[in-house]
Amino acid sequence: MPGHGSNQMLDWDFFLLGLAIALLLYFLPSFKAWHRCHGKYRWCLKLFFINLFLGWTIIGWWHVWTRANWSGPIIFAGRCKHRPQPVPHKALRRFHH
Repeated sequence: MPGHGSNQMLDWDFFLLGLAIALLLYFLPSFKAWHRCHGKYRWCLKLFFINLFLGWTIIGWWHVWTRANWSGPIIFAGRCKHRPQPVPHKALRRFHH
């Protein structure tokens, strides 16, 4: 059959395209977390490994997806070094420290 080989190649192309789309959807929460991690790379790696090993369950995938949505800079805004604020009046300095 002359057309048999071309159908096999077409099936292989659709298989690879479907596999690529499935992997993209599987790791979509990890991509989103990495995009929004803002320098918290250890946190992003934890989410990636949860997605890698538990993403096949719906609960694991949903957990990573919700954590990726929380990864904005507002969550980590309170994690900075404490800098003492200047006290405006001399009489208040003894209460400040």
